[in-house]
Amino acid sequence: MSVADRGTESTDRLDRIERLVEVISQKVDANTDTIASLGERVEANAQAIASLGERVEANAQAIASLGERVDANAQAIANLGERVDANTQAIAALTQKMDRISQEIKDEVRRWDERFFKFAEDTANRANTLIASATIAVIAGVLLLILKQ
Repeated sequence: MSVADRGTESTDRLDRIERLVEVISQKVDANTDTIASLGERVEANAQAIASLGERVEANAQAIASLGERVDANAQAIANLGERVDANTQAIAALTQKMDRISQEIKDEVRRWDERFFKFAEDTANRANTLIASATIAVIAGVLLLILKQ
């Protein structure tokens, strides 16, 4: 191989190396752009994660607040249960008292009915006695008049 051929071959190799360097340089530039874009996306994701962290913290506080409200409501329900039990006992006592009073009223009505019927009977007897007495008086008066004549 001659020096000229070797020079041409070296030039060809240099051209290929330059093209390779240019391709690699383009790829490096493209990768640099991609890395920069990824860096921006990582930063955006980091901000989104921080925002989510804040939201998670706010939600945790809201859940804790709800837990406190649930506990307060559970206590209120327990208190209402105790009041319902007390009212149930009071209602049972009042029901017994009303039953007793109702029986007393029935007994009193029965006594008044008996008194009324006894009074009516006594009144009828008095009326009969009065009528009989009046009849006897009239008859005696008539008989006396007849006897005097």
